[in-house]
Amino acid sequence: MAARLGISKADVIDTAYELLEETQNVQAVTMTAVAARLGIRVQSLYAHVDGTQGLQREIALRSLQSLHNG
Repeated sequence: MAARLGISKADVIDTAYELLEETQNVQAVTMTAVAARLGIRVQSLYAHVDGTQGLQREIALRSLQSLHNG
């Protein structure tokens, strides 16, 4: 499936990470919530991440990188 022009994997991860920071609740970071913020359909996210678990894995990696970089 081709990704929508203008939306990148980085955009998806950035949006998910922002949602996590705002809510302080990993359970609030859902495919539906991220898609709504980006103005795309949930199905479109699958071009960028491997479902909710993939999205949460990317957020965890981003958090670890943030801690490592200081």
